[in-house]
Amino acid sequence: MSHFVKAQWLAEHLSSPDIILIDCRFSLTDSEEGYELYVMDHIKGAFYASLETDLSGPVNKHGGRHPLPDVNILSQFFGSCGISPEKIVVAYDDSQNVFASRIWWLLRYMGHDNVKILKEGYTHYKEKGFPVSTKMPSVQNGVFNPEVKAQMACDKNHVLQASESKKPGTVLIDSREQPRYAGIHEPIDHKAGHIPWSVNMPYAGNIENGIWKTEQELKKRFSPISEKEEIIVYCGSGVTACVNLLAMAESGIDHAKLYPGSWSDWISYPENKIEKST
Repeated sequence: MSHFVKAQWLAEHLSSPDIILIDCRFSLTDSEEGYELYVMDHIKGAFYASLETDLSGPVNKHGGRHPLPDVNILSQFFGSCGISPEKIVVAYDDSQNVFASRIWWLLRYMGHDNVKILKEGYTHYKEKGFPVSTKMPSVQNGVFNPEVKAQMACDKNHVLQASESKKPGTVLIDSREQPRYAGIHEPIDHKAGHIPWSVNMPYAGNIENGIWKTEQELKKRFSPISEKEEIIVYCGSGVTACVNLLAMAESGIDHAKLYPGSWSDWISYPENKIEKST
């Protein structure tokens, strides 16, 4: 079953009480921009989720730039959106699903598998003339009971062991753009390069000309790793890695793990080795 829905399907099911919409628009260069766009207009009935304040925890010495939020706090947020086991959550953004993928992963991590992504994004939906609104939905008094799937994530120590042991059945995937992986260009973090033994599969490789690749195309892309016993995925801070995890799930790979702290956590430990491509 696909992890995506299309704009036409969403418009036809917009009045269903079983659907919860989450607007995830965000800008890494302006943390207020996404909410400002949401206030201007959004899909009718959608709640807003900020990567910085709702989908991430406080930044500390370790844990990366976008640490996982506290389970109880995240549960309260999901409850305030009215998310319960029987609801279908549909998340969207306007950034090729980078931020929507984060909440897709978080919901599954918290035990709610019934979550979809609006494949074409908000602008396409709006340009089709489907219903948008400026009205804010009422905060719900729902209770979200998390059932955390700890096996979906791993920490620095686990990644370190994988990097050093180089087990044939394990693969460590870096989801960042090739120049960042190679250490040629690093616009965000204070150290450049990649985790030793990792391979580069940029998240943008799942999308061509602004359109998500088909299931068959994604299967072909990930076929070299599909038989691996353990797949660990990271990026800069645990956000764009979720795009790769979504693409893998769409291709039939559903056992891959996220290293939430990712590169920004890895380099917070000065003893950790880094590599650069020549």
